[in-house]
Amino acid sequence: MTIRPETMAWIQRTAVLFLGALVLLGESAFAAERAIPPSVEGYSPGDREMAATIVDRPTFQAARKLPFRADPDVFRFLIDQPDFAAAVSRGIGHDRFRILPERGRYRIFHGHARGVFWAAERRPGRAAYLAKGVYENPAFAWLGIVVRARSYVVEDFMWAAPGNSGTSGSVAIRAYLHVENVILDWVFRIIAPLVRKAFEDKLTGAYRIAPDLSRMAYRDAGGFLEKVQKIEGLDPARLNAFEKLVKRRARPPGP
Repeated sequence: MTIRPETMAWIQRTAVLFLGALVLLGESAFAAERAIPPSVEGYSPGDREMAATIVDRPTFQAARKLPFRADPDVFRFLIDQPDFAAAVSRGIGHDRFRILPERGRYRIFHGHARGVFWAAERRPGRAAYLAKGVYENPAFAWLGIVVRARSYVVEDFMWAAPGNSGTSGSVAIRAYLHVENVILDWVFRIIAPLVRKAFEDKLTGAYRIAPDLSRMAYRDAGGFLEKVQKIEGLDPARLNAFEKLVKRRARPPGP
C-alpha cells in the first residue's frame, strides 16, 4: 500500500504532537482522585469568570494532599512571599523556579515555561491562584506551536494542635489546567491517563516550595539557615526576618 505524501505528513505531525506531550508532561501513570470544584465566592468578577471557565472545562485536574511538620509562622512567611521562597529554593538546589514580583502579580519562569500568576483568594487556611502562561518546548518548535494554558490552583492549609513531636500540618492542593490550543487540548485529553502524575508534579511544583522549605527549616534549623545564608542576592531585610522566625522555633533534627 502506498501512503500519499500529505497523509504521511499528517501522521508525522500527529506523532510529534503525541511525543511532544509526553516530553512536556512525562510518561508516568498515576490514578489520582478527582479534584472537587472549589467555591469562587468573593473573587473579583474577572477572577471569578476565569476560575469558573477553567474548572468547567479543564484539560487536566488533580488533587494532592501533602502532610508535613513545620512551624506555622515560617510556613506562612514563605506562602506570603513566593518570590523570596523561590529564590531560597533555587539557591539551595531544591528546585529551579524563578519568581519576580510585578505590579501586584508575579512573573514565573521554569525551564521552557513562563507566565504570570496572582492571588485570587488569600485568607487564613486557604490561598487560591490564577495563572496564564506559555510552554515553548523544542519538540513543537518546527511546527511553530507554542502551548498556551491557564491554571487555577487552590491550597487549603490545616494544622494539628502542637504536641511533643511538634506541629503537624498538611496542604491540600487542587489544581486545574486548561490548554488553550484546541488541537493540543484534544491530544492531552486522550493521553491524560499516561501523564497525570507528571502533570501533578509540573503544575503543583511551585506550590510545594513553601511546605518543603518549612519542613527543612523545622527538621534542621541550623543546617538549613547555613545553606540559606550562602545564597547571593537575597533581600537583607526579608532574610533577617526569615532567620528570626526559623531560629525562634528551632528544634533538634527529628522526623
